Amino acid sequence: GLDSAMSFNATSTGTYYVAAGGYSDARSGTYSMAVTSSGSTPPTPGGSGASLDDLANFLTHGYWGGSSRSFNTSGSNQITVNISGLTAAGQQLARWAFEAWEAVANIDFVETLGSAQITFDDNDSGAYASSSTSGTTILSSEVNVSTAWLANSGTTIDSYSFSTYVHEIGHALGLGHQGDYNGNATYGVDETFSNDSWQVSIMSYFDQSENTTTNASRAALISTMMSDIVAIQNLYGAPGTSSATAGNTTWGANTTLSGYMADAMNALASSRNSSVNGNSVAFTIYDVDGYDILDLSYNSTNDRVDLNGEAFSDVSGLIGNLGIARGTLIEEFRAGSGNDTIVGNDAANRIYGNGGTDTIEGGTGYDTLYGGSGNDSLFGGSGRDSLRGDIGNDSLTGGTGDDTLYGGDGDDRLFGNTSLDTLYGGAGNDYISAGDGVDFVNGDAGNDTIHGRSGWDLLNGNDGNDSIYGSQGDDTLNGGGDDDWLSGGSAWDVLFGNDGNDTLYGNFGSDVQSGGAGNDQLFGGTGDDSLRGGDGNDTLQGNQGVDRLDGGAGDDLLRGGTLRDTFVFNTGYDNDEINDFEEHRDFLLLSTSLTGGETSAANILSTYGSVVNGQVVFDFGNGDVLTLSNLSTLSGLEDNINTF
Repeated sequence: GLDSAMSFNATSTGTYYVAAGGYSDARSGTYSMAVTSSGSTPPTPGGSGASLDDLANFLTHGYWGGSSRSFNTSGSNQITVNISGLTAAGQQLARWAFEAWEAVANIDFVETLGSAQITFDDNDSGAYASSSTSGTTILSSEVNVSTAWLANSGTTIDSYSFSTYVHEIGHALGLGHQGDYNGNATYGVDETFSNDSWQVSIMSYFDQSENTTTNASRAALISTMMSDIVAIQNLYGAPGTSSATAGNTTWGANTTLSGYMADAMNALASSRNSSVNGNSVAFTIYDVDGYDILDLSYNSTNDRVDLNGEAFSDVSGLIGNLGIARGTLIEEFRAGSGNDTIVGNDAANRIYGNGGTDTIEGGTGYDTLYGGSGNDSLFGGSGRDSLRGDIGNDSLTGGTGDDTLYGGDGDDRLFGNTSLDTLYGGAGNDYISAGDGVDFVNGDAGNDTIHGRSGWDLLNGNDGNDSIYGSQGDDTLNGGGDDDWLSGGSAWDVLFGNDGNDTLYGNFGSDVQSGGAGNDQLFGGTGDDSLRGGDGNDTLQGNQGVDRLDGGAGDDLLRGGTLRDTFVFNTGYDNDEINDFEEHRDFLLLSTSLTGGETSAANILSTYGSVVNGQVVFDFGNGDVLTLSNLSTLSGLEDNINTF
């Protein structure tokens, strides 16, 4: 027939001849011939899984016996195509397929009604492509996809007919099959690489479920796939700034894409449209530059999303059906209402978990993670991250870097880990561990438990009955309102009970404690401590060390403990009791406003001191009374009284 294409595979080495002529020499014409060397022996079928570069190299070189083929686009990236021989449905499929290849390669298909570099037809049965080459240059290609093929396989973007057009155009551009087969193939017999399937290449003969070694769901391909993208860019280069994905792009809901991919994305977000039938689909995202968003907020399935290049994700109830191409950087991801698992990439990601019990890992980069509603687990990873648990009982881990964690509503668990972290518990009964480094913590509302760990920390309980542990480092602890429990830990700590009936433990180190309002209990621990009760009926115990005890207003009980302690008394201090005063080592420090300006210890003893019911009592008037309950005589106290 006219314009025929024939192929011949030599089975042995030798000399072969071609005789070309018209029937009965009645007509004249031309012919061209291309010879491809067999090159090295293809890999043994059933071999091991290949790297992305190995898969791509086989598409461009291995299938053709070791040499590549492509159109010469060094002067212009335009490739002319003639689709006038197709039906309207076939032309639409071809145009969609052109967009698919233009999105990932420096190619611009230009339609013409005349002679073209790629000519399309639908007269023959089946689907195939052939090329005329000279050396490694494709001179022309022909693509045939029959009308019967379209009738049997559909004409929508998620039909097998569409992926067939993308596949055959791939051949026309210079790509072979993903394995050493043609016409038909059986997995387990004919594969060259064990990971050969539609998951990695639209040039494969094996759908995802036919490959028994790949964990991926069968789904129609609506784009070129990972190895196709690497391969076609090796032949023609990557698309430039005129690409459909150049600039800021949103994939999924509220897409900013145009053309066939916009129809596909809109259908995924709303079930179907006139261009999409609603079949299960798989695709690979290739994006040029800009701030890019993947929005799957419409999904109610439990998705597993990995935003790293060359990674596969499980979305819309399928397995391994979404790929991120090499070199593609997605900055923002929005999950749906399912229980999702999300892994960020090297960019400064902004990730929204939304509904469901989600697990989010920021990865490297300065990330911002939002748990949304549900009991979520957020991990900042390296970089300076911001984690927000939002609603639910969440777990937030900052990782390395200077992180900021917001628990939000619910009973949350916050872990700062290393570096300088800022942690806010939010409403609810939270557990907060600041971690290593110099940290700032606000428990906010609720009964919170806060651990400073190592480093110099500022720990604030705020509202609620909080338990705060300074641990290592010189820490500052603020109980806030309500009844709090504060423990300074090792090193020199500062503790403020503030409002409520608080309990303060200095533990190790020379600590400063202030009970604030309420009936507080203060325990100095080891070290030379300073304890001030503040308002309320307080109990102060210095324990070991050279301590300073100041009960403040209210009826207070003071016990210095071992070593030389100083007890402070001033106007408005009401009725205080010291029950372990040692005249040979301890001191009373009295304000001159209390003693009427008197500074002489002897005069103070004679004017205000007395023994009442076997106890030493100093009555300064106006309700200010200091009792040394363990002493029964004023004798020997002159050396123990100082004023200020």
